[in-house]
Amino acid sequence: MRHDLELTWSGPSVVERATGAAMCGSQTRISRQAVTLERTTGRASSGMSNCRFPTQSDSSDTDAPQNDLPEPCSQLTRPHSGFQPPDYSWPEKFRCAFRGMRMGARGQKSFAVHCVFALAVVVCAAAFQASLLEWCILLGCITMVLTAEMFNSALEAMAKAISEDQHDGLGKALDIGSAAVLIASLGAAAVGSIVFLHRLGIVLGWWQNLLG
Repeated sequence: MRHDLELTWSGPSVVERATGAAMCGSQTRISRQAVTLERTTGRASSGMSNCRFPTQSDSSDTDAPQNDLPEPCSQLTRPHSGFQPPDYSWPEKFRCAFRGMRMGARGQKSFAVHCVFALAVVVCAAAFQASLLEWCILLGCITMVLTAEMFNSALEAMAKAISEDQHDGLGKALDIGSAAVLIASLGAAAVGSIVFLHRLGIVLGWWQNLLG
């Protein structure tokens, strides 16, 4: 009996061993979680230390002139001082428009050629006794071609003002302007051909012979 008791008391029971192992495992997991939490908290605190929050001294500094701001910020805070077109009166606006017409037509061979063709169209329309609708169509075509030529002259003047050297972008812009003048001229020539062929057919009696 005494020997059994000594054996029983000599070591922990199975239940005590299991309980101790469970407690040891739980303590290990708790210690690992604590280490992980400390690392995470340390990273967050180090990240927050790099951030700079506005203080009362900063708010007082904002009242001072913002000369130390970067270039984009200074552009946002300072008013834009770009080109401001003058406020002309109506007579001055018309005077500027006529001066622009004179500058656009002076020294432009293409504009002179278009003016010669426009005069020829007017003479032919008067000779063939064009109707009111035909006059409106022909004058509209003449105005369209001369306006396109003026825009092309304006592009050339702007390109010369920007740079005197050869530039690919400016060259493309000038080519597109010339293409616009060409398209307007071809369209006006097609419309004028249709109108004058119609009037010539009436004068020569082509349409009567076809209908008869």
